[in-house]
Amino acid sequence: MAIAWIMQCLLTVTPPTLRGPVSVARWSAEWLELVRSGTISSTATLRDGREVRYGLRIAGSEGENEIAEFCEDLRTGDSLQLQTRVGRRGRYLVVLRANRALRPPAAPKLGWLPPHDEATCSFCSGPLRLELRPMVAQALLPETGRCWDVHFNISPMEPNGHYLLVPEIALHANRRQQRLTTDDCIDLVLIGRACAGELCVNFNAPRAGASQNHLHAHAWAIPEAYPIATAPVLSRVEQRIDVPEELPPDLCFVDGR
Repeated sequence: MAIAWIMQCLLTVTPPTLRGPVSVARWSAEWLELVRSGTISSTATLRDGREVRYGLRIAGSEGENEIAEFCEDLRTGDSLQLQTRVGRRGRYLVVLRANRALRPPAAPKLGWLPPHDEATCSFCSGPLRLELRPMVAQALLPETGRCWDVHFNISPMEPNGHYLLVPEIALHANRRQQRLTTDDCIDLVLIGRACAGELCVNFNAPRAGASQNHLHAHAWAIPEAYPIATAPVLSRVEQRIDVPEELPPDLCFVDGR
């Protein structure tokens, strides 16, 4: 047991100062510093062949903390006017984030949930692998003793914070396919409760837009309270639903159930 604990410590390459309980204030402060340094950006090639850099930067005069999207031509430096569209549909806020159109598309083959392959996983290998990115934090969950790496998303859904939640990647057992286990669900519920009202924690399944076959979830800043969070709670009788004994295969992501 002692040897296993020592090996786990040696495998953990993250500075211990990053480890700690879930803290939205701490994550937000680190997010702001990453934006200031120009770290939250990426490159893409448009359909016309132009290469662009896009991401987030501080807008306005020095000392201000307003975060804005940008997209510029890598060759000329000219700014491209990609406009984020914001509207409402009844009580629902609708946001079409312009820079999200430049992110890698969903991977159709993930619908069949192939085995995780470190050689082709961009989280594990290649120029964008997570170990090369500055980490926001590590969320240590005292209830379970498990730890999740908190990274910035290079194509943020929300300028004020969009994080990737990845089970501690330094531990080889956590390098696995985009499939939730019971333990993962427990951990994500704990993280969600710790940042309730501030961050929305969610999981994009293989048939719901996932572009990476490496287990991860998302957490982004909530621009305003979602209607589901303010809706009246149903009575215990009203909450009952009939669930078929046999679920479609693509819904069985939790320990095969």
